[in-house]
Formats: sequence, structure tokens, C-alpha cells
Amino acid sequence: MIPLTSTALAHAMLTAAARSSDVALSYLSLDYEEGPLGLLERLRFMSKQYAHTGTLPRWNDLYDCLLQRLQHISEDTSPHAVREHLNKSLHHWVSNLTRYEDMSLTALSSMLTNNYSYWIIDRMSPLWPTQLRDLYLNTEDSCPPLCLWGVGDPQVLTSCDEPYGIIGSRSVNSYGRQVAFECAKDAALHGHLVISGGALGGDAAAHWGALAALDITDTPGKTVSIMAGGLKHIGPAQNNTLFQRITDSGGAIISEMTPDTIPDSYRFHDRNRLIAAYSSTLIISQAQLKSGAMNTAKWSAQMNRLIYAAPGNINTPYNAGCNNLIHEGKANILPSCTNLDSITGHHEVHDAPMSQAQESQDNRKGNEEMSEYTEVLPAESNPKLYSKKNAEESTSPTFSPSSSSSTDSALELLF
Repeated sequence: MIPLTSTALAHAMLTAAARSSDVALSYLSLDYEEGPLGLLERLRFMSKQYAHTGTLPRWNDLYDCLLQRLQHISEDTSPHAVREHLNKSLHHWVSNLTRYEDMSLTALSSMLTNNYSYWIIDRMSPLWPTQLRDLYLNTEDSCPPLCLWGVGDPQVLTSCDEPYGIIGSRSVNSYGRQVAFECAKDAALHGHLVISGGALGGDAAAHWGALAALDITDTPGKTVSIMAGGLKHIGPAQNNTLFQRITDSGGAIISEMTPDTIPDSYRFHDRNRLIAAYSSTLIISQAQLKSGAMNTAKWSAQMNRLIYAAPGNINTPYNAGCNNLIHEGKANILPSCTNLDSITGHHEVHDAPMSQAQESQDNRKGNEEMSEYTEVLPAESNPKLYSKKNAEESTSPTFSPSSSSSTDSALELLF
């Protein structure tokens, strides 16, 4: 387990204050003169005052800091609008912080890491995925996470300069699952990190495909699953075996939200922006017109990522999203599930040479693995699987990351 640094803990507390991705708080954490530690100290002081008086103390320093950043971005920024927005946000932030007023540093550290079973990193960490900075540069009204919670191996986050994001709708058919599985296996065989969202359907197939590369080479790329809610709500439950395999094989499961955050529907769109930002190239195996995969494609386009979509039968709704992206010139046609690096122009992390006989043998093995995967989840595209009742009745083993303890005492000054 990597040490919990003072700035990571401060950013975790700021995330707890915001309870969602928050552009204003993100800019303040960057620009506040005394840094994220000073910003947290400032907000905690305001929170104590707010709890006792019901009013906010003066906050001109925060306003000036935020206004300067926003006016640097756009000269049309309205000072009045900034003040109104910050006033509303401050009430929200300090109100959320009051619940932690009497907690010690040790108690906060334990709570935010679930008794040190999760690690937390922020942008100061050498393990931080630098691709996420594009959420500042190339999107409107969005920002990178303040920090990331994770289980598994944090080293994997920076193991590849050109990760592949491979996704598909939850309702994919066998074709969509096969495309996701084979693309992910090819990417991992050549050493690339495979990013997806852990959902049923195309996402799960992509993760399983990356894991299948372990049976072919000793040095495959790993896979990272990004959750919409906190790590206490890793799901869906039908994929618990998958999540355990991801962490056991050297991959990771990450979230930008505090561990207790429930994955409400709007949080999946927030999560999709992270998949898009993290991935150098996005591959969509199959998607309906209205789906999370299409939302991820929109984020990817904003950040100038390469987008490839698998074409499909025009007479079925499963393929309408991918076909439409290709028709409108928003995605390239994915011509094959193999030799992805030659298609996308990426550099292989390492070679994966094999003889023709070995290639034929591995292709047969891949088909067998895909068959086994399909048998494990035979009704994956059945809408009944998404019901609350079925989730509660799932007999999948409970996902439980290992636990260890480590912290940093530099925040003692704040508490």
C-alpha cells in the first residue's frame, strides 16, 4: 500500500466537501496561495463558523482567486456570476464539512481509506495519470478529479503512455462482446493498458479480454476499471468475480468519489469523461444511439482522442450508435480486432511475435475463452439482470480488497 500523503488526504477531504466533480473547487485547489492544505484549512475554519452562526465569514480571498483564474480563461467572465456561484458553492462545501468537524486525523484517514484498504493519490503523485489534465484544456465545464481512490496495484496507472479505452453498451449482443473481448486481448498482448467502466456487456467483455492475454504472454498490459460511485459500491454484483480477477492480476479499480458515494445515474456520465480522458484511443465495440458509450465518445471527441467504432448490421438497434458515429465522420471504422497498433498508429509497448502455428493455436484458445466467458454470463443482455431484486439476489462472491495501513502526519496542523 502506498503512503497516504498530506496533499492526497487534503484533496480527499475537499472531494468530500464537494460530493461531485466541481470546477470551482478544482481551480481553487490549483491556485489558492497556500495550496490545497491551506484551502482545506480555510474551508474547515469557515465550516466551524457556519455550524455555530449559520452564516459564512468573509471569503473575498477565495472569490479573488477564482475570479482571476476564470478571467484568465475568458475575458467575458462576469464577476457577479462568479460571486453568485461561489456563494452557493461555499454553503454546500462548508455544510458538508461540518459532519467531520470533531473527527481526528487518524479517524478521517481511516474513514476515507476504509480502514486503509484503499489507496488515495492526487496530482502530486508520480503515479497520477497525466492524461487527465486534458479535462482542463479541452473540455467546457469539466475538470480532472481532485484525487483518485483505488484498489489493486497503483503502479499500473502509469504503466502505459497510450492506453486503449474499450467500451460497449450494456445491451451488446454476442458480436459486440466478441469485438470488445478480442480488441482488449490484442491491446494487452502488445503491452497496452486497457481502460473500461466495469459495467455489464461491452465493458466486462473488454476487461475479460485484457485478462485473457495473461494466458498467452508473461508480460501483458493490465486493465483498469473506473467506477461511477465510491469503492464501497463496486459493481454490478454480477461482475464481482471479474473485479477480483482484475486486482489479483495486477490491475486496478479506481474512483474519483469518496468510498460511500452511491453510483446515482448522473455519476455514470461523470465517470465516462474519465474513461475518455485516460484513453489515447477509444474503441466502441457496439452501442445503441442513446447509451453511455455514446456519451463517452462525445467526451473523447472534445479531447481530440482517436475514436474507432465497429460497424454492424444496419437492421438492428444494437449497432445504430456506432454506425451513426462512422456516418457522421465522428469515428473511424474499426476494420479488425487484431493489429490495433498498426490501425491506430500507436507504438507497441513490447513486441508480441508468434509463429503462424502459434497464432492459429492462440486464436482457437481465444475463441474457447470467449465461449467460457459467454457461458459464465449467459443472460448478460437480459434487462432483468439490471433490476434491484436481481442485484440483491446475486450469488457472486463479495469483492473484498486486501487491507493495510499507512498515513502521513503532515496534516496534524489542520486538526
